[in-house]
Amino acid sequence: MTDQPHRFPAGPRPTIQKRKYPNPMKIRELEKALDLTGFINQLEELINRPIKIPPVRPSAGTSRHARHGVFSVKDIWQNKEEQKKEVSKLYNAESLGERQWLLDLLTEESDSEDSGGEEHFTQQNLKELLKIHRRRRTLQTQYHNDIMNSQYTYYSAGLLSNHDRFPEHQKEVQKQFFFEDGV
Repeated sequence: MTDQPHRFPAGPRPTIQKRKYPNPMKIRELEKALDLTGFINQLEELINRPIKIPPVRPSAGTSRHARHGVFSVKDIWQNKEEQKKEVSKLYNAESLGERQWLLDLLTEESDSEDSGGEEHFTQQNLKELLKIHRRRRTLQTQYHNDIMNSQYTYYSAGLLSNHDRFPEHQKEVQKQFFFEDGV
């Protein structure tokens, strides 16, 4: 991976041309408001600066237990069962069926042990993200072109709402397209 900073195209930057004759005050104010040179310079500095994630270091008083990140929830519950029970109360789990895996994913701990250290965001990372984004958009387009995929409209949203509309909506779509036994 190369750690090359982003460079804007070479050549003169577009600027507002100065006039030979004095302008009315309003025009000068508008030209000053539309001058983005300072903003572009500041943005260029931010883009060229590497993104650093500071490591989590244990403090002097925490020798027995490893200190977790600021947003960690590891020290809130006594054990994993208690955590899963408390977090699952946040979701509507009345008619899960085949979506049990989704509830398990939502309730499991997401803190990773190896997230410490500095990570730099490089041009290669950006290229990979753009490649993934393009692939995702292609798959989304293909997904939305198939009318039978509309039965999954409320697949995950039902877990977050008071009334889970997924089962009834799925049956309605399958009935509309003559699927009696499901997909």
